Amino acid sequence: MYTDGVTEAMDGQGALYGTDRLINCLERLSSSTVADMIHGVKLDIENYAHGTPQSDDITMLALKFNGTTNSP
Repeated sequence: MYTDGVTEAMDGQGALYGTDRLINCLERLSSSTVADMIHGVKLDIENYAHGTPQSDDITMLALKFNGTTNSP
């Protein structure tokens, strides 16, 4: 889960980070721990923004399911 500040992070020209870039980043990090995924997305946003001041909150929450499903 994430707030809109993740996908609406901007680079120096005002271009948004966007959903596609987030999905690509998460796919690259898919074998990482949830903590490493959050850290990796944060770093990717920071690299994308390249020093552009943050204009909105950036909040992320990752969960790992350790159980089993009881599908009929």
